[in-house]
Amino acid sequence: MRSTLRNGAALGLLSLALGACGAPGTGAPEPLSSDQPRPLVAAPDEPARQAPNLPPGLETQAPLDDPLVDLASVDPRLVLHLSYGTEDNFVREVLYPEPRALLRASAAARLVEVLDRLEPRGLGLLVYDAYRPHAVQRRMWELLPNPDYVADPARGSRHNRGMAVDVGLCDASGRPLEMPTAHDAFEPAAAADAALPWGPARRNRDLLIEAMAASGFRVLRSEWWHFDAEGWEERALLDVPIEAVPAQGGPQAP
Repeated sequence: MRSTLRNGAALGLLSLALGACGAPGTGAPEPLSSDQPRPLVAAPDEPARQAPNLPPGLETQAPLDDPLVDLASVDPRLVLHLSYGTEDNFVREVLYPEPRALLRASAAARLVEVLDRLEPRGLGLLVYDAYRPHAVQRRMWELLPNPDYVADPARGSRHNRGMAVDVGLCDASGRPLEMPTAHDAFEPAAAADAALPWGPARRNRDLLIEAMAASGFRVLRSEWWHFDAEGWEERALLDVPIEAVPAQGGPQAP
């Protein structure tokens, strides 16, 4: 008797399960047609794209207060060697449609002061990166979502504010001088206070940090090339395309 009851209960559950699967005419969901919305879960070979987590206060119009200026037109002595305008960078991808360096006007004026201080010594500045649109920051994070190497776009980078610049030293003819590492090298020697043996690389690093500090730039401890202008925290994050800012030509690294 118990066996008969158990078998009957099992058949009843099986019937309910089959009904839930939906035989024709039972009111169950039909397969998705081609004109229905696609499911939110992506196929294994097609990663789902989530809406970007944009930081509060992100501005998409060129600022009128402390505007972005083209460094090549501000001072032609600056030598541009923009890593993200080529594939010669840590993501191996061209991230800037135009290889141009922009900064807020106040930060650009400070950079000219640094040049004035270095020129009598037969030295100049090599610019690796400056203002970076937030869209580029998101792309970097997409390729390398590691806060040790890339600023989380949910918070934004100081480059996104137009108040940070990556620079190295060059001689009077624009040739790069020896520095501790290449730009954007993720290794211990890239730290601004790395204990390097005494020699040209350490001497040039320390000279660069000293010259930039005298004009109100503070080096990022983990990167000898990254400098933030005083007052960076007072400037808004920007997502203004580089090509939207008027430009003039400038010198390129030999």
